Amino acid sequence: MSDEPKLTVFISSMIGELLKERQVVRQAINSIPLTRAWAFEYAPASADQLEESYLSKVRECDLFILLVGEDISEPVKREYETAIEHGKRCLVFVKRMGRGKARSRQAEEFVQGVGQKYKEFKNRPDLKRQVLKAVVGELVKGYRHFHLAEAEPDTLDKFRRRQEHLQFWANVSQIAGLFVAVAALIVAILAIPPVSEHLFPGLSPTAAPTIVTLPSAPAPLPTPVEPAFAPEAPDEALIIVIPFADEDNLGKSPEKRITRDLLKHIDSLGGRGEGLRVEQYTYPVKTQREAREIGRTYNATVVVWGWYDELGIQSFAEILKSAPIQRATGEELPLMLGDPDQVRFCLIVDLPTQATYLSFFATGLASFYAAEFEQAIGLFDLAVKAVPEGGECSTNVDEAMLYRGRANFMLGDDEAATQDFEALIAARPDSVDAHLALGILNESGWAYHGRVSGDFDKALTEFERVLELDEDNSVAYLHRGQMYCSMIWSARRGEAYFDLALSDLNRAIELSPDNPDAYLLRGILTQNLDDFHLAIKNYERLLAKEPNTYWLYSRLASTRVYYLAVSQLEANGYSWSIDNFQGRVSSDGPVDFKQLDLSQPMTEYTKAIELYPQNAHAYINRETLYAYLGKCELAQADFEIARSFDLLPSTLESLNERQPVVLAGCIAQETDK
Repeated sequence: MSDEPKLTVFISSMIGELLKERQVVRQAINSIPLTRAWAFEYAPASADQLEESYLSKVRECDLFILLVGEDISEPVKREYETAIEHGKRCLVFVKRMGRGKARSRQAEEFVQGVGQKYKEFKNRPDLKRQVLKAVVGELVKGYRHFHLAEAEPDTLDKFRRRQEHLQFWANVSQIAGLFVAVAALIVAILAIPPVSEHLFPGLSPTAAPTIVTLPSAPAPLPTPVEPAFAPEAPDEALIIVIPFADEDNLGKSPEKRITRDLLKHIDSLGGRGEGLRVEQYTYPVKTQREAREIGRTYNATVVVWGWYDELGIQSFAEILKSAPIQRATGEELPLMLGDPDQVRFCLIVDLPTQATYLSFFATGLASFYAAEFEQAIGLFDLAVKAVPEGGECSTNVDEAMLYRGRANFMLGDDEAATQDFEALIAARPDSVDAHLALGILNESGWAYHGRVSGDFDKALTEFERVLELDEDNSVAYLHRGQMYCSMIWSARRGEAYFDLALSDLNRAIELSPDNPDAYLLRGILTQNLDDFHLAIKNYERLLAKEPNTYWLYSRLASTRVYYLAVSQLEANGYSWSIDNFQGRVSSDGPVDFKQLDLSQPMTEYTKAIELYPQNAHAYINRETLYAYLGKCELAQADFEIARSFDLLPSTLESLNERQPVVLAGCIAQETDK
């Protein structure tokens, strides 16, 4: 088989429910040297009937993998039946139901009647391991059936040994008694949010006092001969604790106490998640650059490091990744911003007490990033209680109160969040972070769609207070610019705010050139001025900085469609206007979409889906393009995928209402061909 194409492995399951599991299986299959995966959501457009487009792939595949979760659909049953009818080798993996969940009756009946041995998996890492083991075993066992070349079983054996070696490194900490699998942190971090991949502004450098100036000269980064531990794997979060630099040869090793407390408190969370790993690095560091470089080397999520002397201990938490989180109320946040890249902790006087605080705070952050907000609030409460009143290190409580307020905000409890932020401001009136958080809370009702439920004046006052305290705070400029944009889009104060918004966004970009949100808002602002060409330039500039940003491909594609449509109208002498809230073009003449070159926006929507297959809006918009072109089956296929996702009830209702109109227009276009 060495000169022939790779063996095709068909992946069958409910797409919406098991999308992430399908991604894991696809990655596993494609990592095997002799196989390639086929999954419907990654397949190119086809002229075949929808059912035939996937059943033909079942008949052609070499190996069939079925995943079963809470439910099963008739199309998935037909795929399995077709595989059996055509003598395909089938591997069945059934998801173990967690506490409080149950499989549907039809799914349970199907599993019981499947007629072959199946394997249960408890999570995605477990599924990946089982799929790799089963597929490689199936290929070795059936090498004659699969017409493998003489050397290819050896290739599979080398691949199997390499996977065992990688698994060994992944279990090093468990063998050493350090690995605890608890409280998922990375699941929320890996997913991509609707507007941006960022969340909250960082803590300001003035949030905690500096006891001793850290050395600024970069020291050589010590590198072990062998890796200290395995890098962070997909669906896993790695927290690295680096030995604290002992400035006065005191031999206290606070990192050991911090690591022990961290593991203990994470373990107390129980089995709410998977894949959180804590490792201790070999060598101490003295600069933030060194700590962050170690974190990047191991693809870590958080790195804890610091130093100590006779005066006390200074600890830092480097946050290397961002967490996309949406409010539990279902409300869209008006803007997502960058997490802090560093949180300072002042550990003085009582090391056990302060180390306990740090571990409670760190596990609170883990729960916060995993969208376990109630759990995070409880941990932040414990962190606050761990520090005696009147202690020399009261800045610790500030950080816990700030994040507790943020967790309450994400739960939709604005009253509790306001109490935390205002209490922090009462204790420290010059707290930039508290004023910024309170401004974001009051801004939360101001979104792109003209909703007006937040306190505009209060939010504006808080952002202006931030700029009084820190005149170069790019986050405040960005949010104030967003507020001005909201006023424009809500039509309350109209175009008077265009110049103010543009000025603030330009200043935000000047101060923070790598923040994508300002480019996005500036693009939207120029788009609202009906300058589509300039908006496209802004989006393309942002895309050059963030080439893997799925939502940007979607927005760029939509803007191109507008630009192409209005350009045709103008060329034909028609007038036009756009309802920016509804996204509809009105004109005194028709748009002939068959005469437009829609290949680039079609490619951009497809790229958005490739980067984030759960992007329901990209499927819906691509469906509209297919309808414009009279490709009704492809349009219907995209609609079915979009509808299978876990959408808000109002979104699903709107989607179902518009579908007959879209299909009617598509049929009309198809008839005119």
